[in-house]
Amino acid sequence: MATERDNRRHPRAKIKCPVVMSVSNSLIDGETKNLSLGGAFIKCNEQPRPGHVFRMTIEPSKGRLFLVSAEVVWSDCHRVKDRTVIRGLGVRFHEILDGRQFLRNEIEKHFKGKISHLLGNS
Repeated sequence: MATERDNRRHPRAKIKCPVVMSVSNSLIDGETKNLSLGGAFIKCNEQPRPGHVFRMTIEPSKGRLFLVSAEVVWSDCHRVKDRTVIRGLGVRFHEILDGRQFLRNEIEKHFKGKISHLLGNS
């Protein structure tokens, strides 16, 4: 049986950076736990419903902001160490409006250049 991970087109990197999601006239703060050119897992306290499309700013550690249009693929609660419940969601990027090359470079650095052939020229 194929998993969501098996269906990913882009490798995920464990990159943590703050995000602000603009959802239904409100702002939701969160943090990426992993990131790719195709989407992200985001830890946050509020969860938009699956299928919801929204805009989000991502701020990598270098302080540069970039804007993406994304869709919630799934949202769930996760148990960590049998105590803490972390609310998070998986998003698919529809469009990276600014910073695609910057994001690509950050992901490639995370993998120390070993996967540039998987990232392609996108």
